[in-house]
Amino acid sequence: MIFGAFRPHLVGTIGLYRDRHLKASHKAHIWGMYVALDERGGGMGRELLKAALDHASSIPAVTWVHVGVTSAAPAAERFYTRAGFRTWGTEPDALRHAGESAIEHHMAVRLHSRRR
Repeated sequence: MIFGAFRPHLVGTIGLYRDRHLKASHKAHIWGMYVALDERGGGMGRELLKAALDHASSIPAVTWVHVGVTSAAPAAERFYTRAGFRTWGTEPDALRHAGESAIEHHMAVRLHSRRR
């Protein structure tokens, strides 16, 4: 599933997929979260994330949503932490680009803890 935000052109996206392995099918994963620079800080990211988490909550047996955030994006890590995600692991040298290495923080939120 891919969600988009429009004003009237596309200014934000977030993707969500369910783990395909039977033993891990209780997990969904966020990917491709992006909000245009001039749209940041206005709540669009929260709305996109809410749409993705609400959709994940509607999928039978999905109880966790995971996301990976690199050390190059501390604002993204704060964003997910404010949304209830918690870091469960850190992978050194997870990604490399142009000779630079980045740490990836693995984060997750349990969906039933959001339901109230």
